[in-house]
Amino acid sequence: MKTKKTMPILITTLFILCMTLAFALPRSSRNNKEIGRKSQVVETHSALKQDLVAETGEKVLEIIEASYQTTENGLDSSSIRVRNLSNRNITAIGIVWTVKFAEGGECLLKQIVDYRLHEDMVNAKGIRPFVPYEEKFIPRLTKEPFDEEQKIESVEVRIAFVEFEDSSGVGIEKSEMYEEVLSKRKGAEIYKQWIESAYGDEPRNLTKTIGTLSSDELPNDKALENSWVEQGAIIYRQWMRNILKDKGEDAVREQIHRQFQKRK
Repeated sequence: MKTKKTMPILITTLFILCMTLAFALPRSSRNNKEIGRKSQVVETHSALKQDLVAETGEKVLEIIEASYQTTENGLDSSSIRVRNLSNRNITAIGIVWTVKFAEGGECLLKQIVDYRLHEDMVNAKGIRPFVPYEEKFIPRLTKEPFDEEQKIESVEVRIAFVEFEDSSGVGIEKSEMYEEVLSKRKGAEIYKQWIESAYGDEPRNLTKTIGTLSSDELPNDKALENSWVEQGAIIYRQWMRNILKDKGEDAVREQIHRQFQKRK
């Protein structure tokens, strides 16, 4: 009799426990998801901005607007809209973002926009310089994580230099950022010449050239000891690889042959 009395009690207790878990677990799961979403909430802020002014006092490049986005993990992204106020085509721009922290200290984030890394790429992609009075939107896509205690107080963006189409510029003298631009261009040209030497303007060498292009080997050139020059070579190699991947071996042959024709 005792057993018969306790069975309904056990069944009722188990039923209540199951119902409690059924309601508690989804709610807990929802809470965890909400916490996860909250940590990834993106907030948009206006950045302080500084235009580029020549020694003559003439404003060369104007930052129309600048903004940055943050999450709890740090800087999520940033962007600027600029206007070329000079009367010349701009072929490269150096941008510096300065992130200041509430507890002191700052972090500099450098960004380079190059409209003529290499003539072959410019011609193939139809890249054109930044013409006078034109506006351009320039995003910064790289996320920058910071330590938990590094709370962002403010973000400022300034134009470090511009290069004009005739290779003159403002802010390029003794500029490390501009030296990086020149080094990458040099690396791209070194890789181009290396590929052309493998081809030799002979269609029968295409298989050899494709093998060279597909390997991770770089030209045996002392200049490539500079990491910026190496990056330029890698960028040119990746561009040629993309031609191979998207359009095939004939397109690679045509591109190289076109380059030989220009020199004749």
